[in-house]
Amino acid sequence: MDDLILSRRWRRARIALRLVLATHVGLEQARAPLVVSPRGKPRLALPGPEFSLSHSGGLLLLAVASSGPLGVDIETRTTVAMDERRRIAIERAATALAPQSPLPSSSVVQRFLQAWTRLEAVAKATGTGIGQVLTELAITGPASGLEDRQVRSAETMLVAEGRPLRVEDLMLDGQAVAAIAVPRDAEIDLRTFPSSPIEVRALETLALGRG
Repeated sequence: MDDLILSRRWRRARIALRLVLATHVGLEQARAPLVVSPRGKPRLALPGPEFSLSHSGGLLLLAVASSGPLGVDIETRTTVAMDERRRIAIERAATALAPQSPLPSSSVVQRFLQAWTRLEAVAKATGTGIGQVLTELAITGPASGLEDRQVRSAETMLVAEGRPLRVEDLMLDGQAVAAIAVPRDAEIDLRTFPSSPIEVRALETLALGRG
């Protein structure tokens, strides 16, 4: 993809993050530098809300909470190149993470991507990384050995910072598939961020600052 397009998307994502954070802590504090925790989770250098973001295509998914762990992931891909046995194992693991929500049956690609976003959301909420999540769910190693492997219990994974988590799929009007991992008692308020060029330029003017 063109570097200029990637740069613009990165900038707009950073602006969106700063403005949403500003609704919680004010614009000046929201301009504080970002730091990365020992587990790889970004946060404001000053005390502030928890957040998680994910990019795919031209879309950004951003989650913010006043406290508590959270993680999000979004996917817009239209193809997936993966051994069928590994894909099925990942879908089984994702079903174990959110047994109350059947994976979509509209297409193989959409089904897999929805499964993958669940795993990524948990990896971000717990700060363990996707590799550790795949290991804990027993879906690593050669694809030939995954068919008869039992899926490990997801309950022990769905805990972060001492709080039990739940995983939910997010409905995004067919543009993408996405998932969020949050504390079980958390409420989710899904909103659409301004996206027109005029609105974005106005936000850029407002949000200019450090970082």
